[in-house]
Amino acid sequence: MDERKGKISASGFSRVAICPKSWQLSKGLPSEDTADSTRGTKLHSFCEQILNGKEFDLGDTPQEDIDAVKWCVKKVKEIAFDAKIETELRLWIGDLISGQIDVLITDGDLATIIDYKFGVNPVDEAEHNFQLMIYALLVLANFPQVEEVEVGILAPCVFGNKEPPTATYYRSKYDELLAKVKAVIARAESVDAPYCKDIGSHCQYCRARAICEKQKQNVEVVCGESELANKSFEITSDNVQTLAKQVKDWTKRMNEAQKTVNAIKDGVIKFALENPDCGVELKKGAKKKNI
Repeated sequence: MDERKGKISASGFSRVAICPKSWQLSKGLPSEDTADSTRGTKLHSFCEQILNGKEFDLGDTPQEDIDAVKWCVKKVKEIAFDAKIETELRLWIGDLISGQIDVLITDGDLATIIDYKFGVNPVDEAEHNFQLMIYALLVLANFPQVEEVEVGILAPCVFGNKEPPTATYYRSKYDELLAKVKAVIARAESVDAPYCKDIGSHCQYCRARAICEKQKQNVEVVCGESELANKSFEITSDNVQTLAKQVKDWTKRMNEAQKTVNAIKDGVIKFALENPDCGVELKKGAKKKNI
């Protein structure tokens, strides 16, 4: 069952705000699980079951993941103390937008939202995190007694300080923030929704990578710049900083291009497997099919 009902959700709002076109391109495309997303779903489930006192099987879960779950649960209990805790709660603002909140703690006119992030890379700070802002609006819309919402991130696998960064939202700002959210959604749903100016980190979880015009342009740029390998650069004190920046940009573009090529390749293999008479020959005998 699609709990999102084909609408924009909090988890994808940041990407849609940056690249409105991605929303239309992604419509109807299936979600594809990755090793990271499967791991994240499993660890979220463990946290939920522990907080709700349910029995579950850890299976072959690595010890570092078990430790990460225990740390998150410990922090949630410390923050909640004796207040009410709800887990994996999906809320809606009308039929406009929804979000599934990992942990919601309510205590009178105060609410606390906790979002788990089990990746190793740093995430946006709470005060600049669109996903958490949407969560706060969802709570304000559905809990009329709440006047103040504190949002925080628990990221046990990120190197360094793991204390939850927080931000606070107030009911007095609800209408102003909701108007901005509506404007983003209207832009994304318009027939002339624009692409983002360029590729970037917002592309990471976009399902439309294989059919994205910006990704296609990037592949063409990378292929066009492949001749750079045959050029000789004289590095001097005058150009070293410029070249360093170009290397960083080329590396980013090459990495993005490789991801796009892989997405297209996977699509071709899937189509060829489902349509054996399409004329594409797949190599046999490998763990994974190759063209």
